[in-house]
Amino acid sequence: MNIISNNQNSIYSIIKKFANYYRDLFTKKSFKMFFWIIISIISFDKIHSLRFIWNNFISKHMNSSLNSLYYFFSYSKWSLESMMKRTVNLTLNIIPEELKSKKVFLIIDDTLQEKFGNKFAGHNSFFDHVRRNNSSYLKGNTFVCLAISIPVSQSEDGIEYKTIPIGFRLYKKDKSKLTIAKELIDNIMRLLNNKNVTLLCDSWYTKGDVLDCVKDHDNLELIGAVRHDTAIFELPPPPNGKRGRNPIYGKKLNITELDYEKNGDYYLATKLVRTRLFRDKTIEIMVTVKDIDDFKNPRVFINTNPKECELEKLSKPKVSKKDEDSFATGSFTDYEIRWSIEVIFYELKTFWSFGNYMVRTEQGIETYINLLGLVYTFAKILPFWVEEFDELNSLSPQEIKSQLALYIREELILDSFVSKLESTKIYSVLKNSLNYFIDKRNAA
Repeated sequence: MNIISNNQNSIYSIIKKFANYYRDLFTKKSFKMFFWIIISIISFDKIHSLRFIWNNFISKHMNSSLNSLYYFFSYSKWSLESMMKRTVNLTLNIIPEELKSKKVFLIIDDTLQEKFGNKFAGHNSFFDHVRRNNSSYLKGNTFVCLAISIPVSQSEDGIEYKTIPIGFRLYKKDKSKLTIAKELIDNIMRLLNNKNVTLLCDSWYTKGDVLDCVKDHDNLELIGAVRHDTAIFELPPPPNGKRGRNPIYGKKLNITELDYEKNGDYYLATKLVRTRLFRDKTIEIMVTVKDIDDFKNPRVFINTNPKECELEKLSKPKVSKKDEDSFATGSFTDYEIRWSIEVIFYELKTFWSFGNYMVRTEQGIETYINLLGLVYTFAKILPFWVEEFDELNSLSPQEIKSQLALYIREELILDSFVSKLESTKIYSVLKNSLNYFIDKRNAA
């Protein structure tokens, strides 16, 4: 890769620059494997297995064995927590200067991946609320994911946020999902000390260790769904001058008696309340229901920072007019950003071979999933990280990956061709011509 690697505009050099952010996490040999794994993930539309990328790509560029690839995934000594921190630092660096003071969002959720065979670490039978094949259970693995959503641009329509996966952890039932989520959040919160951070999550995570995590960090707030039968109370009465401590809670609140306003197809109500989830802290409750007469299937949300409930309008994915009307006000606008983690899961599973790991150890599975997530992050931030690619910012990560794969194949073919001519007299002329070709292609 002499000519290609020496050209700073080549895709090879740009990927190498990205990989170098993680260089000191690896030994010299494992970093080389890490680098070629990243390029191979970009180069193929679908990864059928680790053996597939070894036979069709990595073996052509490394003097090593297939066992060394499996060893890297299952036994190499590098820190996934440190990799997550590097990813956070990298994403924070692409926030424009004028948006540095804006809040960032953390999103926590989990996803199921069906796997056949019971030899995979963490393999079990899990309840799947969207399953439609005469069973409510899925056999496979569950991954807890933490993502960060950062502001990348501002226009008349508001602030555009990009959501990037930070890391995945395999759930094995030796720790609860709540504990895993807390560990993921605690791992990177030190990097966000100077930021206003809001955690977004569904009703599964608004309890236990996750709530403790929110209480542990002064700059971390929560907007999340809660069960509709959560005990909610009116604000306590003001002190009356009598002896004794003022009560923490007022009378118990019945959400059916709130003042609802019609917004699109839904009725909405908000109120400042107290709840045992945060004991002596005043929070905002938000309730939506489609029919206030039947009052079936209400959705209840809490916001631990009511002062921030009227934020500037955010740019959002295209939604139907009905949905836009239904969630157009207050903290609901922030909570909509949570949906972007579902988009990440969908794209990784559909276009990035998320479920094609054929390693059985916990470390091997987590390494595979997190390296996929890392390359997905690279594709997503590239238009904001490298100015020459800013015209790609409207494309999906998989479309960007396909474009990069084309460039990589061109460069590898050219480099292979040139390597056979290095001893000829026309080498220097050809070298200059190829560099001109790469520069012209990237400028197009």
